[in-house]
Amino acid sequence: MSRESGHRLYLTSLTVGLLFLPPAWLILQVSEWACSFAFVNNYCIKISELEYIIILSLWTLVFGYLTAYAYNKFKKHAKAEHIIREWRKNDFDSIYLRAQLDFKPLAISLDTGKVYVGMPVLSREPGSQDSHISILPIYSGYRTDKDLKFVLATRYESVAGLVSRGAQFSDDAKDFYMALPRERIVSIHIFNNHLYKQVDASYTSKKAHSFETLMQRLQGSDKNKSSS
Repeated sequence: MSRESGHRLYLTSLTVGLLFLPPAWLILQVSEWACSFAFVNNYCIKISELEYIIILSLWTLVFGYLTAYAYNKFKKHAKAEHIIREWRKNDFDSIYLRAQLDFKPLAISLDTGKVYVGMPVLSREPGSQDSHISILPIYSGYRTDKDLKFVLATRYESVAGLVSRGAQFSDDAKDFYMALPRERIVSIHIFNNHLYKQVDASYTSKKAHSFETLMQRLQGSDKNKSSS
């Protein structure tokens, strides 16, 4: 089931509960029918109307649990598929998801004119209203006042040094994690190293190659971390 919140969560829960009400009611009807036989009647107990409603509710919960368990058991990637579907309902979340799944850096512009390029380091819930997003910064820079040109001015050498030593997932690297307030973000997109080289003459081949090497080391270490 897709993740919901607020009134949508209540409506979804109510709908699912109503779907399992008929089979739960049928179970109780069969039980009453079975109790009409003399050899079974001795083992039956009479229940009040309130107890009937409580048992009916419990059976709907049991059916709900069993159905969810069977669904996830036979469709192992169902949860991931539903989460991805929820992510794609929102452009911001969709871009963030792609950066995580495809291991791509994000370019983030703030309303202060500051820009950052970095890797998302913490997972977000679909539709999350978190006030911040966290990245491991690789570059920072600014947008020019005249034409809002995207300019990268600073390379985080300390982060690059950790990556070169394969320590980007260590506690030392976590000291460089940066939380950016979502309300201050003007735009967010995937950073394309080759495209940026074409539009900014100051971004030399040496800088582009250095960035590619850094990303390759990051990706290689991430795969090693995932397999361990």
